[in-house]
Amino acid sequence: MQVSLIIGTLNRADYLYHCLESLNTQIYKNFEAIIVDQSTNDETEKLIDRLGYTWIKYKRVTYKGLSKARNDAIRMATGDVFCLIDDDAYYDEDYLLKMVDHISTNPKRIISGFLTDGLTNREFVDYSKVPEGKPLSFWRITRYCPSPAISFTRELIETVGVFDEEFGVGAKYGAAEETDLLLRAKKKGFSVIHYKDVKAQHPHKWVVNTNNNEKAKSYGYSYGIGAMYKKNTRGNLCSKIGLVYLERVARDVVKGLINQEDWNLYRNLTHGFRDYQLH
Repeated sequence: MQVSLIIGTLNRADYLYHCLESLNTQIYKNFEAIIVDQSTNDETEKLIDRLGYTWIKYKRVTYKGLSKARNDAIRMATGDVFCLIDDDAYYDEDYLLKMVDHISTNPKRIISGFLTDGLTNREFVDYSKVPEGKPLSFWRITRYCPSPAISFTRELIETVGVFDEEFGVGAKYGAAEETDLLLRAKKKGFSVIHYKDVKAQHPHKWVVNTNNNEKAKSYGYSYGIGAMYKKNTRGNLCSKIGLVYLERVARDVVKGLINQEDWNLYRNLTHGFRDYQLH
């Protein structure tokens, strides 16, 4: 199976370098990396030229938006399997080998791997709550499937379409584009399955952790997540995903009564749900 690695990047050539180095050491060699560069400088293009890796396809664009970049990369891809790769992630040398082994037996299987935070050496999310090797529920998909460790077959795109460009970093709703795609796929009979041996670091240990604008990013993510719930419930709070949303709202209200920042996150979540216009 040929693997197409989908990478959107913006002014982070120094981080992307380490990501590409981890891909160059992969045991599984039948892959291509499609890099869509939204940078305002030419550092990423210089990096690609300097490395000279023949498995890279590169495109520089003037628009902004991660989902749009990913969709562009998907249209350029020739692989049987797509991996969402973040420019600030670092992948174990057997990442692709393990992923292909798990996905090759079922084209309706979506792989969600195991991420650790390279800055803290902690799990990126609490994987103790995620069963391995079994289809995940709507509830777990919304919480435990971050995009830097998601892989799926071409059949998913052919069945449910590409990323919704209203969602994701740089878009109107600045988050949850991958969750939206996974929920749409689950409704069409695909299974999201977690495997602990498909391992990566995100962010990798070379990232400079300045914590700049972390609050603003969190608020933007909450707004996007709220909009994602509205889209996937069609406003029906009695649906399975609607109940997941109500549970999250209730949890955030309780946390918000204790902490003002959590209250602001709750408000942004509900504002995103309110503001999203059903199509």
